Amino acid sequence: VMMVWTKDFWDTIEKKRIEEFMPLMQTFILLVFALILIHTYSTYIGMMLAINWRKFMTQWLMTRWLQDKSFYQLQLENGGAPDNPDQRIQEDVALFVETFLALAEGFLGSAGRLLGMLPMLLVLSPDLAFGVLYCPGWLLYLSILYSGAGALLAHCVGSQLILANFAKQKYEASFRYRIVQVRDNAESIALWGSEACEGAQLESSFEWVVRVWWMLMTYTKRLGFFTAFYMQTSMTFPYLVLAPNYFKGQITLGTMCMLFSA
Repeated sequence: VMMVWTKDFWDTIEKKRIEEFMPLMQTFILLVFALILIHTYSTYIGMMLAINWRKFMTQWLMTRWLQDKSFYQLQLENGGAPDNPDQRIQEDVALFVETFLALAEGFLGSAGRLLGMLPMLLVLSPDLAFGVLYCPGWLLYLSILYSGAGALLAHCVGSQLILANFAKQKYEASFRYRIVQVRDNAESIALWGSEACEGAQLESSFEWVVRVWWMLMTYTKRLGFFTAFYMQTSMTFPYLVLAPNYFKGQITLGTMCMLFSA
């Protein structure tokens, strides 16, 4: 709906039809209020779903952890048991739910926009590609190629972030566990005067946190360079593609702006 309004608005500006300007602005105000309501309630419903899902998963994991003395048996296993079950229940469940919902929201939103854009690109695409070559629907093919190449390159550049984030969670949890051990055994440490030994172990544990953080910084920087380049390119790419068609009178200003939003 907003893209149709964009087309009508810029066509009105281009042809100086002042009698259509105010009705379009009134429509714009209604659209803005509708978008505000949709955005607000989608966030509210998403948060409600997140806490209910987290509550269910937390209760399920706590039940399995506490039944049949599993919490004690995990302490006796060497290497085979998951590390830091307390962190898995408290932090990783929340992280999993929030990440999954964010990915699901992004996927569904992108899929919805894709289904809405495909017919529009086919219908509004000029017959002449770049104003020269006859190719009906060429904007659709070019958009798929451009988006697919960007997604593939982003995956290649940022794939190491998955492992780096996993390592960060692991070593952060180990460092936190060692700090808790010092607190729980404060009396014994004070009696034996082993502060220096405990401090060395804490520093060694935190050193891994620092190393992983530097790795995370490096991979984030690489992905940031690519993302910034891709975003800046995507802002100018439509102008370069559609400018020949516009200057030759094959599309109107409103149609061009509508295609920009796609």
